[in-house]
Parts: sequence; structure tokens; C-alpha cells
Amino acid sequence: MTKTSTSFPKRLGPLPIINRFLDRLRVESFLGKYVPLTDLRLKLAPPLGWASCCATSWSRARPLYGLSDWASRFDERLLGLPPGAAQLLNDDRVGRCLDSLFLADRAPC
Repeated sequence: MTKTSTSFPKRLGPLPIINRFLDRLRVESFLGKYVPLTDLRLKLAPPLGWASCCATSWSRARPLYGLSDWASRFDERLLGLPPGAAQLLNDDRVGRCLDSLFLADRAPC
């Protein structure tokens, strides 16, 4: 566990292992290239929303409305988020991130 400035411990859980898989798959760069941030309501890049969804599913399935609570227990840097940004992970934003992934141009390059 790591200590934060608020002096309560944050969990690491399986996030370092999950991040290793996501890094090796180059998910963030691939999705960042093909899934642009066109909806300014998101305040969150679609690859981050998708990666957070994967992380919560792979660590222990949780509903989207509980994603912010789940993420607040971890060091945000492990989720690719700036400090204090766990509150951005709500069901509406992550759902829009998933929508943008669905609407992305999936034609072969």
C-alpha cells in the first residue's frame, strides 16, 4: 500500500499487474489514436474510461455507478488519472467513453 498526503493508505490490489497487461497491449495509445475525445462533457479521455472499466472488471466486477467509489480506494496514478480525478469516473462519463469506443472507426487500416 502507498501513503497519500491525506495520510490514509491507498490500495494497490491487482492494478500493477492489470496495468502491465494494458501497457503491453498498448491499449491507451491504440485507443487514443482511433477514439478521439469529441464529447467535451466527458472530461475524461475515452481510453482512460475504458481502461478503468477493464480494471474494475478484471479485479472484481462492480457496477458502473460504483466505479468512482472503487477507484477512490486506489492510487489514481495506477488508473492513469491525475490525483483527485477518481470522482470523474461516474456511470455517465464511463458510459459515454464506451459509446465513443463503439462509434469509433473500426475499419481495418
